[in-house]
Amino acid sequence: MEYFRLGKMFQIEQNLIKTQASILLDDLLTIELKRSVLDRYDLLEREGLLNKEGRGGSYDKKTIKVYTVYPVQNSSVWEFQTENEWLESSKENYGMYQISGMDIERLDTAFSSALQSKGISLPYVIAIRDSSHNILKQRPSDIDYANYQLSLDEIRLDIGSKDFLIVRFDESHLGMFGQTRNMLLISLGIALLFAFILFYLFYTLYVQIKTAVEKEQFSKGIVHDLRKPVAFIKSILTDIRDGDNPQKHIPDIEFENDNLSMMIENLLCTSIAKQTQFIQKEVVALYEYLDELVNRYKMHDETIHIALSCDDTSITANIDPAHFGNAMMNLIENAIKYSEGSPDILVGCYRKDNDIHISVRDRGIGISKKYVNRIFRKYYRIPAHDSLPRNGFGLGLYYVMIVVKKHGGNISVKSEYKKGSEFTITIPVNLNINT
Repeated sequence: MEYFRLGKMFQIEQNLIKTQASILLDDLLTIELKRSVLDRYDLLEREGLLNKEGRGGSYDKKTIKVYTVYPVQNSSVWEFQTENEWLESSKENYGMYQISGMDIERLDTAFSSALQSKGISLPYVIAIRDSSHNILKQRPSDIDYANYQLSLDEIRLDIGSKDFLIVRFDESHLGMFGQTRNMLLISLGIALLFAFILFYLFYTLYVQIKTAVEKEQFSKGIVHDLRKPVAFIKSILTDIRDGDNPQKHIPDIEFENDNLSMMIENLLCTSIAKQTQFIQKEVVALYEYLDELVNRYKMHDETIHIALSCDDTSITANIDPAHFGNAMMNLIENAIKYSEGSPDILVGCYRKDNDIHISVRDRGIGISKKYVNRIFRKYYRIPAHDSLPRNGFGLGLYYVMIVVKKHGGNISVKSEYKKGSEFTITIPVNLNINT
């Protein structure tokens, strides 16, 4: 649609140029012919070709009009259709000088200035051709006038209708763009502004719809995940009422309580992320700390194959036991959640230079490369068609990233779709408490 509108704009501008240029050319041609007559009269006079009364005859075939020049009186214009008509008129007027001609270079200079005064800067070529379409003279001489197609009406330049004055403009889109550049740039600017506004409106609408969907999914995930520990504790209370030994349920209650605590921390991660001092560090024996965490999962579900491997069991780390533990539980829970069949998980730790590396590796479904750089975003969840259908908040990995950063470290992931993933936390060896 915009293409046709620009085409129509060019067409209107072309018609305007033709109208203005034709009027200018008619006026300038008349002036140029008169000037040429006077120039040639002066030449004949200098060469002594005038008679005693200052009259004589001369004829130039390359003209549309013949100017009769009197030495004293004003010039007058006579039009003839044939050369014989002119000869007869010349005899009747006692051989008065009838002189004509045209200086195409002078006409071109005057025409160019006149066009500029009208704001017309479109390239053009001006030429004289004969009846066989042969170019006799041309300005500029290095341009093929056949390539310029916007033509003014041809003007006949001799009594026998043999020679014509031609003016053609460059009507190509490139040429017309140069003529209408300012108008087109303004139009383009308005179009771009409109496109930007339209894009912004659609983008805002898209973000609002996406946010609404995420909030709905988030609410559903909260309800589902919070129901699980509540239902589990309720079932334990029922068993106790029926006579079961309460002691045997303590490990399960502690496990579900930890999961519930972890979910609450995840929900609070938005406000936590903005706080500067929410991490309370203390020095812990890392191997014992991780071993206790791993044993909880072993005791809770025997189908989970989870192991711990540390190069140095004497490693100590300066961490917040609660938040760092929740971060590790998030990683382990994900490894369990996104494993098919019996989960096979390895938790590892080692020290290298001035950093401590803690990893969680699984043999689950893995993560496609296109999602790896997005999984730490707030509320982000991998689409169901590329993952196992699981509920959640989309906050777990975001929470892990926040906690790790608050410890002065970073988290990375290596994953291969359908083969498993490995998340690695790197924290500095820093024994200064609460820094």
